Amino acid sequence: IKNNNNHIRLKPLSEYFNKSKFLVIFRDPFSQARSLLVQHINFLKLQEKNEFILEYMNLLGHNEFGKNVKPFIYANSKNYWFREFSNQNPNYWLNQWIQTYSWILNSNLLKNKNVFLISYENLCNDKNYYKEICNICNIKNTTAGIDFKSGNKNSDIKQKDLDSLLVKQSIE
Repeated sequence: IKNNNNHIRLKPLSEYFNKSKFLVIFRDPFSQARSLLVQHINFLKLQEKNEFILEYMNLLGHNEFGKNVKPFIYANSKNYWFREFSNQNPNYWLNQWIQTYSWILNSNLLKNKNVFLISYENLCNDKNYYKEICNICNIKNTTAGIDFKSGNKNSDIKQKDLDSLLVKQSIE
């Protein structure tokens, strides 16, 4: 899944397309929080320069970032979690990571035999992990031209700079 909105559709999709494989890639929460914050700031700048970008994103319902950012709110999640921090604060994005993956883990989605959690870091660091994914998907294991790289090894977001309760929740 690449589009952030697609995870909400996974349960019905995986049940309807029960012979398909669904890979849910997750990243280290701190790297993910940094990446999401960077994208949010990028879209804020782009939308400031060009109003069409905001209009276009709104037409697509692509409200994960930018001026019209809308948080994901899940049934049985902590209500109004998004009000605790500004969306220009990495804690906002770490909190979103917690809410999203808590929902995924508690939604019974992973009971579907065709839905798999895939660690991005393992994919980047372990060549055998890619082979396992190929086996899951029943595809030929060819790594020609494939080089997975972790983009945030030198993240400027450190655990010590984040809300300690959120850090604890994210690693549990």
